[in-house]
Amino acid sequence: MKPHRASLTAQGAAVLRALESERAPDRRVCFDPYARLQVGRRLTACGDAPLPQWAATWLFRRLWPGFLEFVAARTRRLDDLLEQALRDGVRQVVILGAGYDSRAYRYSQHWQDVALFEVDHPATQEEKQRRLLDLFGQLPANVAYVGLDLNVNTLADRLAHCGYDPALKTLLLWEGVTYYLDAPAVDATLGFVRNHTGPGSSIVFDFTFPEVINGGCRRRETLAWRKYAQANGEALKFGIPADGAADFLAPRGFALTHHAGSDWLDRVYFHDARPMRNVTPIFAIAHASVA
Repeated sequence: MKPHRASLTAQGAAVLRALESERAPDRRVCFDPYARLQVGRRLTACGDAPLPQWAATWLFRRLWPGFLEFVAARTRRLDDLLEQALRDGVRQVVILGAGYDSRAYRYSQHWQDVALFEVDHPATQEEKQRRLLDLFGQLPANVAYVGLDLNVNTLADRLAHCGYDPALKTLLLWEGVTYYLDAPAVDATLGFVRNHTGPGSSIVFDFTFPEVINGGCRRRETLAWRKYAQANGEALKFGIPADGAADFLAPRGFALTHHAGSDWLDRVYFHDARPMRNVTPIFAIAHASVA
């Protein structure tokens, strides 16, 4: 991302969560009532283009087919895994590249007993905090904000200064981040998780594939995403083969617990909406435990 500027891709993801949350309760896949509050009523799926919301959403879905569905399913999948981890006694939750994540509010009842850390680039984090202060007059209690550029800094020192305990069972949520990092930054982050978390810890992250990164995939949404990311200084850099998550994770000290590709996400979250709603097949979500 461009120095000293909040991430536009994080803002775009929040707009898509807002659009999904505005669907009827029996038709939406995820519910994030704070997303629209953070991005405002003016922003659409096409940014600040002078279009009505319905027109911008229609145009976005034509140009980026399956993208809105993926973002909704990704948020729901991570929510489901977070809820399971909280039931199973996780002691810390770390959100890597938090952007405009609202789990500090949506799961506020848990953060008295479970430590929550939000990690992000300082520019994005400062902009988020400014918006939250404008909205609510204060930041959420029991949340530690950790300013960090994953491409430049390491997690261990920054988290240690914020009260992180490497001996505790921890869940790390890495949502919408990996493909904007270079390979050494991905390895460094996974190395931190392997070496600085307690027994039973795990990480969940989404990823795209090498053919998306190198331009070999010519799907409409891939071309639109690559162009948008490049224009906003957040070029796509990193991918894992679609069926290669287990092989990628094993030598890095992780066991793949679950792999959710587009077929799985469609079947679990959109089974009542097909063929009208389908997740783009250019992403997958991995849940991995420290081996």
